[in-house]
Amino acid sequence: MDMFVIPGRKCLGRKVTEWRINMKRNLMQKREDAMLSLLAIEEAWQELAALKLTDLDPETTAVVFVDVIEGFVNIGPLSSNRALDIIEPVKQLNEKTRGWHKIYFRDCHTGDSAEFSAYVPHCLAGTAETELIKELAPDEGERSYQIFKNCTNGFMAEGFQKWLTAHPQVTNFIITGLVTDICVMTFALTLKTYFNEKNTVSRLMVPLSTVETFDLPLTNHQAELMNTFAVYNMQMNGIEIYREFE
Repeated sequence: MDMFVIPGRKCLGRKVTEWRINMKRNLMQKREDAMLSLLAIEEAWQELAALKLTDLDPETTAVVFVDVIEGFVNIGPLSSNRALDIIEPVKQLNEKTRGWHKIYFRDCHTGDSAEFSAYVPHCLAGTAETELIKELAPDEGERSYQIFKNCTNGFMAEGFQKWLTAHPQVTNFIITGLVTDICVMTFALTLKTYFNEKNTVSRLMVPLSTVETFDLPLTNHQAELMNTFAVYNMQMNGIEIYREFE
């Protein structure tokens, strides 16, 4: 039977086994390094300051509420119990900044929305899902705008483009809402890069007590992890992160 043994086969088998062992070791080391980085980031955030509203000029500052609507809080396929945690902080911020420039984004889609290729149908026009939650009573007057959006990025909404053009003096934005790693992050990053491209000094501020995301085990969307990724991404791109506001 020895005549059928391929020369060097045992040696090759040992090399493959060693390669697999080394690969697993490297993978474990990378995972450990990644975990240490995550812990370091989150520990640093324990020292975050509170955003002082009195330091901001209402004439040059806008407060943005991203999708604090029924469809992401109370009803519909994308609603999440985690969103309930930001209701009180968002309500307080809205009340403490009465008379400031305000933008209330409301996700709103038609049945043939292109976004539904990535997400389940949600927040259809004319349904309760598109309504602001009752706790978030919008300001009245010319400084308060409710803007419908048909994609995850409110910056792209026609209504916001018109608002931005009409308010060149506003370069400070407090950004709040749902969800941290999708609609909040895409809006914040796009707005920041818009100002950077124009060499305009701007301040974009995100109080952590006013943003949240969801858990979805089916897609490995772990809320705490996604919050960390999104907030770190925003922070590294010049967006100011605060623990809360006062």
